[in-house]
Amino acid sequence: MFLHKRNFFVFAAAAVLTIAPCRSSSAAPILSFSAADLGGGLFEYDFTLENSEGTVPLAGLLLLHGSTAFGLDATSTIGAPQDVNGDTSADWDFFAPDPGPPLVDQLDFFSLSPAGDIAVGASLGGFTFQSFRNPGTLTAADLSAIAVGSSGEQFPISIPEPASLILLVMGTGMMAMRRRMPR
Repeated sequence: MFLHKRNFFVFAAAAVLTIAPCRSSSAAPILSFSAADLGGGLFEYDFTLENSEGTVPLAGLLLLHGSTAFGLDATSTIGAPQDVNGDTSADWDFFAPDPGPPLVDQLDFFSLSPAGDIAVGASLGGFTFQSFRNPGTLTAADLSAIAVGSSGEQFPISIPEPASLILLVMGTGMMAMRRRMPR
């Protein structure tokens, strides 16, 4: 009997420790991306910004290491969302990083109209650029970003790590299976 209670306590503690950080960070905007290999070592990155539990619409996205992490500058191929929700006046634009002097490392995307802002509960994709940086070599620091609210507030962005999430789910599943195995 004691062994079953101890196993349940360990499982419950693991679940609380797993869910608690997820709940506290869920209010932060979430930035996800995909990268397509264009050949010759060139990749196209496509970012989506999600404002799932925010308190204000989002009007900006700042990728903090555009130049140092991705090698971007004013000559880079960069694209911003256009005609958001079918509204031709709801476009986004960008300021490219400027590598020298003084170094402006950020790639700044911004909404040109409140109609283009990312509403609470919505998401927007189409933040794109091409880079020779292989996505397999990126670190969490390379992906540092900030979302900007419609009134200028800045929110740190959560970038999901798929590998960590997979390990977490597998570990929790293995604990549950072990608990059900006959002794």
